[in-house]
Amino acid sequence: MTLLRTLIADEGKGMRAGIKRSLQDFQLMIPDLAGDFGFVFEEAATGDEAGAIIGEGRADLVLMSVKLPGKGGLDVLAEVTASDGANDTAIIMIADAASTETAIAATRQGAADFLPKPFTAADLRHAVRRAEKGLLLARRARELEAERKQVRFEFIRVLGHE
Repeated sequence: MTLLRTLIADEGKGMRAGIKRSLQDFQLMIPDLAGDFGFVFEEAATGDEAGAIIGEGRADLVLMSVKLPGKGGLDVLAEVTASDGANDTAIIMIADAASTETAIAATRQGAADFLPKPFTAADLRHAVRRAEKGLLLARRARELEAERKQVRFEFIRVLGHE
């Protein structure tokens, strides 16, 4: 089983624990990719902590509150996407009293999904499944493209040698 590094960024310790509990035994099974995927967790209570973890490439999936102490979640999202750090990370934004404008702003900035509070474990799992499926398929597509380029290079090299 492949473990996805999952960052839970929320100022509430109870919310972080609840999300972790909801995903603890949840496994992603993606038919287009071989294998099952589980989760290993890291937590952040502030926007600065979350930004550092994401910036260091330590997260495949990020569940991040819009309202974080210090830098807000949308600010962290904007920084990460501006630095191309989100290319290999699926970010799901979570918000209290979510407005349509906030959801639109988050998705325009590169969030994979938006989850308004309160949400159920099923809502969370559905959002995670969608976000990770997109991320994992994009990774696989990049791998196949690199393989295609390598095969083409080898073909041209052999052809030139002949």
